Order: sequence, then structure tokens, then C-alpha cells
Amino acid sequence: MKAFLQEQRRLDTNAQNLQQKLDALLTLERNMTGRDSNATRKR
Repeated sequence: MKAFLQEQRRLDTNAQNLQQKLDALLTLERNMTGRDSNATRKR
């Protein structure tokens, strides 16, 4: 049981790390495409 709980904790930590990376990528994408979408809106 203890090993199971340790594995769950490890997976939770991995999931949090992946979520942070995803958030960072989405923010980066928004920043990069933000300029492009502003240019296309003006047309």
C-alpha cells in the first residue's frame, strides 16, 4: 500500500509539471500568435 501511495504522489507531481509546461507553451503560443492575429484583424 505504501508503494502505491508513493507512486500516486510521484504521478501527481509529474502531472503538475506537465500542466505547468502546457501552460507555458500555451502562453508562448498566445504571445506569438497574438501579434499575428492583431495584424490579420486590421485587414
